[in-house]
Amino acid sequence: MNFYNVNHKEYLRIDGQSYISEDAIQPIYEGNSSFCTIPSNGQAVWYKINEKSANRVMTVEAPVRGGFAVYDAKGKVVNFSKASNNHSVVLPEGGMIVFGGNEGDVFKINLK
Repeated sequence: MNFYNVNHKEYLRIDGQSYISEDAIQPIYEGNSSFCTIPSNGQAVWYKINEKSANRVMTVEAPVRGGFAVYDAKGKVVNFSKASNNHSVVLPEGGMIVFGGNEGDVFKINLK
């Protein structure tokens, strides 16, 4: 096991896999539109769902090879876009969102 920090965020590496500390995950931007870009290291991008974004419909324009998953507060998958082919979902309060894809992939996010 190896703990390390990048940009003031704590990570854990085990057997070549990296995990981010939940404390380092920021809430998703609660405005009507935003973008998420997969960083140069190719790691997935996580967001928390807080009271400002909860119960709103999130619609995502994802790159062909990219996808996203939404989890409820108990960690149950609410939507996994690659499996469901559904790119709109109501965000559950206290849940999490993860965007994954290739380096430089851009996701266009709309909240209503």
